[in-house]
Amino acid sequence: MSIPSNIGTELANLQKQLTAAGTLANASAPTILALQLNCAQLLSDIDTALTNAAGKLDSFGDPTDPVDIVNEFAGIVESATDQNTLANMAGYVGRSNINLDQLL
Repeated sequence: MSIPSNIGTELANLQKQLTAAGTLANASAPTILALQLNCAQLLSDIDTALTNAAGKLDSFGDPTDPVDIVNEFAGIVESATDQNTLANMAGYVGRSNINLDQLL
């Protein structure tokens, strides 16, 4: 598994919105609301991807062939790396969403 492409797209779009908004203290209420909604959607998608990455860690098979063992282990390492990245992203996006809440 790798991090779904929609998360990268949503993150890039949110960054573009933030840049276009300029100083958030002076941003209009509709602009801030749009940022909050997009931030909440991104957080929801990150949580879904995080759950999927965790599922891979919980579904380790019982391979007996050495090649299968190595492949299974490589998949688990990739999943754990994705889970770590997604957990960090969830923290950052969640904190951003809280900060946006304080503007209204």
